Order: sequence, then structure tokens, then C-alpha cells
Amino acid sequence: MSTTISSEIECPDNEEYNECGSACQENCTHTPTFCTLQCVPGCFCKEGFVRETDDKSKCVPRSQCSCPINEYFNECGSACPDTCAARFQSCTKQCVPSCVCKDGFIRLNNQTDSPCIPESECNNSLCYDLNAEYTECGSSCPQTCNDERNPIRKFRLCSAVCRSGCFSLDNDEFKYIDMCIQFD
Repeated sequence: MSTTISSEIECPDNEEYNECGSACQENCTHTPTFCTLQCVPGCFCKEGFVRETDDKSKCVPRSQCSCPINEYFNECGSACPDTCAARFQSCTKQCVPSCVCKDGFIRLNNQTDSPCIPESECNNSLCYDLNAEYTECGSSCPQTCNDERNPIRKFRLCSAVCRSGCFSLDNDEFKYIDMCIQFD
């Protein structure tokens, strides 16, 4: 059964017309986290429904979305799930309906299609540079080459809070940003 609005625009089942809908529609495999605020007129999924695969696919109940292996659907998933390179992140408490990793599993990285792998498989091989290693408790403000050039920063105070991720084996050439990046 289709829905018809007073403007005579007909929408497919489980959809309704909106003069100012989102330019980034949610689907079973991706929940847009950042989106422009522009209005887009058209047919959009009703409350509780999402696109099956892309903006052209049919609207299905969220509960019918299937999740990849080692994942399950959660109505209130995290907006910034833990990954091998970035665990225990500071994050808002907003609920994001999405597929989340089962207990004992973690996202490999922060890409939307990143698989959930056993937590025990997070190790040094996940660092992008051979001069870096993964550690559970690295400095929350590691030294960078800029610290050596700036006498004020060289002796800065740093909290004793641990941060997991990839860290340089020789601190003066790299900086931690959820992965190790070499400066020129």
C-alpha cells in the first residue's frame, strides 16, 4: 500500500513524503554520523524503518537488518565504537542504531565496513608503520618532534592517563593520532 500526500506525491510502502528530509539516509549497513543540514524533498522511510542497502532500496524495519559475522543489531549502539587502534574513546552518550561487535570482539579500525575480530588479534601488526607498536597503556600526550624544537613544550606536564593505540618506537619522529603518522 502506498502513501499519498495532499500534494499528490505517492511514496512506496513504509515511506512518507517530506519537503525537508535528510540528504543522508540511514540504511542497514551504514548510519550516517556526519551529514549536511541541507533539506532534500522526497520520499523517506517512516519512523522505525531504514533503507535496506542504499538510497534507492526499499524501507525495512530496523529489526530486520542483518549484521555481518561476529555482530548483532543494537538499537542503542555507540557513536564511536572501540577499535583495535583506539579503545576506550571519549564519546557522547547518544544512541546510534547499528550493528555492534559481540562480546570478546572488537572493530579492526574505524571504517564503516570494518569487521569485528577477536580482541586477542589486536596487536602490533595493526600499526601502520614499522617504527611503531601497539600498546594498551601509552602516554596520553606523547612527545613529538615539535616538542624538541619548542623549549616550553619540552617540559610540559602530562596527566598519567593511559591511552591505547599505536605509538612510535622513537618518539621524536612520529605523533599519535589513532595511527602513527610520520612528519616530514
